[in-house]
Amino acid sequence: MENIGDPMVHLVRNALDHGVETPDIRVAAGKPEMGTLNLNAFHQGGNIIIEIKDDGAGVNKAKVLAKAIEKGLVSEDDDLSDHDINNLIFAPGFSTADVVSDVSGRGVGMDVVKTSITKLGGTVSVASEEGKGSTFTIRLPLTLAILDGQLVTVGNESYVIPLITIIESLQVDRKYINQVAGKAEVYKLREHYIPIIRSRAVFGLKDDRRDLHDALMVVVEVDGAPAGIIVDDLQGQQQVVIKSLETNYRKVETMSGATILGDGTVALIWDVNGMVNVHKRKLNSNAIKA
Repeated sequence: MENIGDPMVHLVRNALDHGVETPDIRVAAGKPEMGTLNLNAFHQGGNIIIEIKDDGAGVNKAKVLAKAIEKGLVSEDDDLSDHDINNLIFAPGFSTADVVSDVSGRGVGMDVVKTSITKLGGTVSVASEEGKGSTFTIRLPLTLAILDGQLVTVGNESYVIPLITIIESLQVDRKYINQVAGKAEVYKLREHYIPIIRSRAVFGLKDDRRDLHDALMVVVEVDGAPAGIIVDDLQGQQQVVIKSLETNYRKVETMSGATILGDGTVALIWDVNGMVNVHKRKLNSNAIKA
């Protein structure tokens, strides 16, 4: 509760200062004169979900994108979805504040919020519609010290995938594999296509397997959408005690922590969001080179 307090205050202040418009602007837009800010908290699977929702102006995507290009966070050639643009506000030092106020816009970006939530093993994201409002969603694991994990093998190493992120595991059938733009691989899982992430490629390991037929795929949930991660082998499930990687070593984007297994070996705990982000960057980098 102590660690979540400051991020919550920061999000509420931003919603009131940047999100909710002044009465005259709201009336001109056909909205009620008084704005509304809703705070909501509930359980979902193995997570605690906290929502901060306002009916304000929403994220100004054009302004956010222009500021991100100005700061060199993205280039003008990048093909970004609305979701990607919205979440640029969490980049380090990012701020669109034109005027510093007592409420927010003190030059401190939303990366402060993201860093605090990440330290708790959680994630934060934003969904926004211009003119309608924004919803900030914080996901926190129910237990911050112990998690149920699925042990997997990639190369010669064992890793832990948090069970709360896993939807299912399956054996790949090549007839359901397709390629998008000749680079990105997708898998038809029932009625939906999900991105395929080769864990060996993410970690920079040699991967001679071009044909993924009969490979093992772990389907995980990332920001509410499924993604399939290819692993070499599935081991058992077990509870593990989380050790902070950032405190004892340094921050690693694809890992949320580490644990000591029963045989004394160290296994790193995956951050599936980080895995997907690194995968996307590698794809974009390869596309640019091509």
